[in-house]
Amino acid sequence: QEVVNEEALWLSYEVINNFSKLKLDSKKLTFFTTGTVVKTLPSLVKKIQEDGHEVASHYFYHDLMTNQDIKKVEENFVKSIEAIEAVTGEVPKGFRAPAFSIPTTRKDIFELIIKYFEYDSSYVLLSKELLSNEYKNNKIFCEKGFSEFPIVPMPYLNGRLNIKSGGTFLRVFPKHVIKKVMDFNAMN
Repeated sequence: QEVVNEEALWLSYEVINNFSKLKLDSKKLTFFTTGTVVKTLPSLVKKIQEDGHEVASHYFYHDLMTNQDIKKVEENFVKSIEAIEAVTGEVPKGFRAPAFSIPTTRKDIFELIIKYFEYDSSYVLLSKELLSNEYKNNKIFCEKGFSEFPIVPMPYLNGRLNIKSGGTFLRVFPKHVIKKVMDFNAMN
């Protein structure tokens, strides 16, 4: 059972939504949310939707998917989709794995993502893969009617650390570092 800090989630949403209004010309954002958050705080999820933002899936639980059985993965996809649809009236189009926890070798999980979603942003694309362009041959990058928006970690501290543009990284690193990571992703 996951513990959901309702006050912190409402505050986070208010900060992000205000940032969108004040700094991004009210651009609409995508909020990846777990099914447990949807079940615990349906009013927050409904508010996100009413404000014009997209509600996408972040799995049902915030479990690491790395070694999960494919049947359990599919069950969590279905539970997440059903929870979001019950609150918003819409099937979520997008998915992002908790903690970017799908190894690129788990083709079976990416096959399920293609089955249930229109786009994904879970694939961690390392610099060497980016340079070789071999990743473009993976089904998730060339499936018709599906889009993959990979996460490209930015090398930091002379390559001793790779920073991603999401999740905990947004809470740990200062704004100027995260902006560099996002710019790095936009260029790649």
